[in-house]
Amino acid sequence: MMGPEMKEGTSDGRQNPNRHSASSSSSSSSLSPSPPSSSLLAQTAKAALSNMLGGMTYMYGHSIVYDPLPSLGVPKPTVNGWSTPLFTAVPSRSFFPRGFLWDEGFHHLLIQKWDPTLSRDALAHWLDLVNEEGWIPREQILGFEARERVPSEFVVQNNTHANAPSLLLPLAKMLEKAEGLEKELGKELEKEGRGERVKWIQKELDNLDSFFIMAWPRLDRWVSWFLASQRGGGDGGGGGETNG
Repeated sequence: MMGPEMKEGTSDGRQNPNRHSASSSSSSSSLSPSPPSSSLLAQTAKAALSNMLGGMTYMYGHSIVYDPLPSLGVPKPTVNGWSTPLFTAVPSRSFFPRGFLWDEGFHHLLIQKWDPTLSRDALAHWLDLVNEEGWIPREQILGFEARERVPSEFVVQNNTHANAPSLLLPLAKMLEKAEGLEKELGKELEKEGRGERVKWIQKELDNLDSFFIMAWPRLDRWVSWFLASQRGGGDGGGGGETNG
């Protein structure tokens, strides 16, 4: 049903919670505000990053979805999706402690600036949620504990509903980064000394290549689902059900 898993964390896909800490020095170097800078801007950036990283969660369970092939005469039957892990940021630790497809793309515009590997790991988990049709349930309510926090009318996911494909935003940034690194590598290789910077660039380009090689079949399936299920009824007309 699914191809090889894409996880970049530990052998079972889980992230070691002690491997990353939002240290002051790390966040400062990654998120230094552009001029004019100020201590207030720096403090705000650190607070935003720390809050985002503090909400990153590993969860495991299955979604409940409407049966895409319901039996005749049975109103809106539901089925359990496959059990799966998910390493993700969340919109709100207190009010929305679960994965949300639309939000996650924007989360990683920030997270990938602090730690690209951490971001790739979480994005890989999300892309592993693509089913055979190419659909990703927009709200990840995995397991009994998660469902206890959600009003019943929002628990069941509908495979005709789509969120805007915001995951493409951090993926596009990754491609921009690869292009920039390739240009930098060319300049570095022209120099006589090939130090640690060259080794780091080559390793990061290899990591990006490996990620996109594994991601491509899932992305292709996901985008194809969008084109088929959310197609408008005419020129500029609406179609499908793109829900927020």
